[in-house]
Amino acid sequence: MDFNKDGTHFATVGKDHNVRVYDEETNAIAHHLGRVFFLNKILKEVGHNNRVFCVKFIPEEPNLLITGGWDCNIIFWDIRENKSIRSFLGPKIAGDAIDYKNGQVITGANRARGQLELWDFKQAELIKSIDYEPGQKSENGAFVYAT
Repeated sequence: MDFNKDGTHFATVGKDHNVRVYDEETNAIAHHLGRVFFLNKILKEVGHNNRVFCVKFIPEEPNLLITGGWDCNIIFWDIRENKSIRSFLGPKIAGDAIDYKNGQVITGANRARGQLELWDFKQAELIKSIDYEPGQKSENGAFVYAT
């Protein structure tokens, strides 16, 4: 979960593949982002297709969120429009492993190599991939769960 910069809303994600944004004062759902189903038919195909482990508000823009999970999709959401505004295929996120600063997104992947990746937020393009190997080098690498 994450709070927006002024603390008026918080967002949650989880195993049902959805993003919920709550009004902090009332604790009521203000926005529901993700797939929309009606009688077992998908009406809207936007969203994650596996567990979502991380959600992050963009500090400079309280209406924008970034999410990531096991499906290797990084999705940018605009709560004013209740939909995704861009996405890219990226790392498998398995924890609180997305952060944002100065127009760049850093992700921590649950894999043995190229665990840390720096992305351009506006272009949704990879800037740099970094192997993270704390301590002794290992052929198994280090799986990242938080950034």
